[in-house]
Amino acid sequence: MENNVDMESIKFKKALLLCREEMYEGAYCIFLELASEGNVAGMRMMGWMCFSGIGTTKDAIEGIRWAKLASEAGDQKAQFALGRFLEKSESFSSSMEWYEKSFAQGYLPSNYRMSCLILRGKGVGKDQEKALKMLKYGAERGHLWSKRDYYRLEKMNKKGLNKLTALAMSICTIAQIAYIASFDEMSESLVYSFPIEFTLFFGKRSE
Repeated sequence: MENNVDMESIKFKKALLLCREEMYEGAYCIFLELASEGNVAGMRMMGWMCFSGIGTTKDAIEGIRWAKLASEAGDQKAQFALGRFLEKSESFSSSMEWYEKSFAQGYLPSNYRMSCLILRGKGVGKDQEKALKMLKYGAERGHLWSKRDYYRLEKMNKKGLNKLTALAMSICTIAQIAYIASFDEMSESLVYSFPIEFTLFFGKRSE
C-alpha cells in the first residue's frame, strides 16, 4: 500500500512538472490515470483541467463532476474549487454549501470566498457586518486577502478603525502579498480564487 502511495506521489509531481513546462496534454493523461484509480488529488486537478479547458476540451460539466467526486471524498481544496466552479457558473447557493464544507475543515480561503458572496448578496442575504467579521477572522489567522479586504472595509466604516490607519494597513498588506509571492508562491495565505496549485501551474491567478 505504501509503495502505491509513493508511486501516486511521484506521478502527481511529474504531472505538475509537465504543467510548469506547459506540456498540458501530458499532464492531463497522468492526472486522468490517477483520478481513474481513485486518487483524490488527481480528481481535483482533472476538475480544473476540464472546467478550464487546459490540456483537453473545455467541459464545465465534466470539470464539476470530477471536482465533486474529490469533494465528496472530503478534500477541502476540492470543495473550495467546486465552490468556485459553481460560483463562476452563477450557482451561488450551491457554491456557498461547498465553501461551508471546506471551511468546516479549517480552509481559510473558503471563508474568504463566502465573505465575498455575502458582501455582494449572492446566494445569501447581503450583510456587510457579517462579512466584515468573517474577513477579520481570516485576517487574524494569516490569510492575506482577508486582511486586505478587512482593512478596505474598515476604511469605509466610520465605526471602525481610523480611516488613515486602515488605509495604511491595507497598503502594507498589499506589499506583504507581493513580498511573499516573490519567494513562496505555494503559500496558502495567497489563495483567494482557486487552490494554489491550479493558479501556480496554469498561468496567472484567476478572479
